Amino acid sequence: MKKIEVGQVITILANLGVIAGIVFLAIELRQNNEYMAANARYDMLQNQVALLDQIALSPELSELAVRAMDSEELSPAEQMRLDALAIKSLRNWMWEYEEYQAGRLELAQLPVATWRAMYNGQSGVISLPLVEMWNLGLVSQSNPSFARFMEDNVIEQ
Repeated sequence: MKKIEVGQVITILANLGVIAGIVFLAIELRQNNEYMAANARYDMLQNQVALLDQIALSPELSELAVRAMDSEELSPAEQMRLDALAIKSLRNWMWEYEEYQAGRLELAQLPVATWRAMYNGQSGVISLPLVEMWNLGLVSQSNPSFARFMEDNVIEQ
C-alpha cells in the first residue's frame, strides 16, 4: 500500500477549497445578477409612473396637460415646462434602453408600443412635444445606438 504524504493531502484539500470557492462565487454572481435585473425592472417602473405621479400630484400640471391636449395656446413658461417633461421622458426611455443594452432588461420588457403612442401624441394622458425635442438632438446625440433604435422602432413606425 502506498503512503500519502502530508504535502499531497494539503494540496488536495487546498484544491478542493479553491473549487468550493469558485462554486460559491458563481452562486453569488448569479444572485447578484438576479438582484440587478430586478432593480432595473423596478427603476423602469419608477420611470414610467413618475410623469403620471407628477400630473396626479400637481393641479397646475394637470391643468397644463389638459390645455396642451386641447391644443390651447400656452405661455412661454408653460411651453418650457412641457419641453422639460418631454426631454425627461426621452432621457428615461434612453435609460431603459441602456439597461436593455447592459443585459439587465430584455427587449420584450421595453414598452416600445407605449413610446410609439406617446411620440405620436396618442397616449391619451398628456401631449408632450416629444417630436420637437427629439429633433433638437439633445437626447439622440448622446447615444447613437439609442437614436437608431428609436428611428427603427418608434419614429418610423
